[in-house]
Amino acid sequence: MKLLDEILKNQGRPPTSWAQFKKFFDEYDDNGDGVISRKECAGFIRGFIAGPVGNRPAARDPIEQLVHKLFAKFDTDRSGFLEPRECLKLLDDEASYAIMSRAHNPYGDGKASQRIVDVITKND
Repeated sequence: MKLLDEILKNQGRPPTSWAQFKKFFDEYDDNGDGVISRKECAGFIRGFIAGPVGNRPAARDPIEQLVHKLFAKFDTDRSGFLEPRECLKLLDDEASYAIMSRAHNPYGDGKASQRIVDVITKND
């Protein structure tokens, strides 16, 4: 979580705890099976890229391509799901985190990484 913690540090806030991350992870684990499916990952990305700009859906193809790339790199056991430890690797990989957090579509506002930090720390 070092990249999220860096954002928090720059804002004068304490680092992220495992409990905060797990609560965040569980919010996007729609069926409660303890892993993130491709569908759940796509929903997570759509929500953070599109944000509160409106009810219009984000462009589908770029998000599906991003999900495919993220799973190819971070689904290290090739289970077809991202487990919490694999998601933590994503949040610690600067290049992949940058791609995800700066992803943009016609409906987005470019503030995905700040939204992730806000959601993880919302119950501080």
